[in-house]
Amino acid sequence: MSTTRNVKVIFLDLGGVVLEINWQRTLDLLGVTDPEKGRQVLTLLRDWPIHHALETGNCSTEDFYAQIKKRLEIETTALEIERAWNGLILGELAGIHEIFDTYQGRIPLVALSNTNQPHYDYFMREFPVLKRFDHVIASQRIGIRKPDPAIYRYALNFAGCLPDEAIFIDDHLPNVVAARELGMQAFQTINSPQATLAILQQNIKFI
Repeated sequence: MSTTRNVKVIFLDLGGVVLEINWQRTLDLLGVTDPEKGRQVLTLLRDWPIHHALETGNCSTEDFYAQIKKRLEIETTALEIERAWNGLILGELAGIHEIFDTYQGRIPLVALSNTNQPHYDYFMREFPVLKRFDHVIASQRIGIRKPDPAIYRYALNFAGCLPDEAIFIDDHLPNVVAARELGMQAFQTINSPQATLAILQQNIKFI
C-alpha cells in the first residue's frame, strides 16, 4: 500500500493537537486568583529559561518545582506543585481516536512534542491515546525543542524519510513555519481533531 503523495510518516504535536491543555487550571491549582499576577505567572511558566531547560532535559524536576515555589512566593509542597503543573493537561481531545482509527497500521504516527519529564510521565500513564502512537519523540529525551530545526532533522532521520515525505501538525505557528522551511508538509490546527483529520485526508490518498 502506498500514498499518492508518497507520505511516509505523520508527525503530531501533543498539546493542542492530541491533548487539551488549559494553563488557567494550573493557576487555579496554584491559588493564583489575581488576573494581573496570573498573566505574569503564565508568562513566567511559558517563557522562563528554566522551563526551556526542563524541556531539553537540562533541569531536574525537583529544581524546577523549587524555582516555581521561590519565584511565585508560595507556600506549598512539591507534590502540590506537581499536581498543578500536570493539571494543565485536561485530557484527550474529543474525536482524536478517529485519526488513529483511520491511519494506524497504514502509515506510522509519531508524536513530536516539546514536553518535560513530569508531563511525559503523567500523560503516558493517564491517557490511552498516547499508546496508539508508533513512537513518541519527546524534547526532554533528545535535548532539542521546537522550533529548533535540529528536532525536525532528528525526527526525519528517525522516520527514515525526506522532508516532503512527512506531514507535521502543530498548534503553535512558529513550529509549523520552521518545519515548512525544511520542506516538510506542515500545518496548524488548534484543539480540533476534526480539522487535523481533514488535513490528513486532503493530503494522503491511499492507492
